[in-house]
Amino acid sequence: KQIRHSELKEESIVDIKPKLDLIANYLQVNQNQAVIFVVVFVLGFKNISTDISDIINFLNLDVVDSIGMKPDIDELLKKNILINDDEFR
Repeated sequence: KQIRHSELKEESIVDIKPKLDLIANYLQVNQNQAVIFVVVFVLGFKNISTDISDIINFLNLDVVDSIGMKPDIDELLKKNILINDDEFR
């Protein structure tokens, strides 16, 4: 619940920062990448696949913030933490 609509703002996720740090350390990623992973994981329980618009809506990001997420998503794809479904179609 604390990540939903957080807009990736530090003050919005301060209570779960220790858990995010654990995830980030385990996956060897930064905090934003850990948040993206958690969002995709949570949404994965509801959908077969999740796209960037699902993540943007979940976090309530504006256009500028969503553009800033691209390098983090690219890094998660590069590390195979996220998988691009388009490659399998």
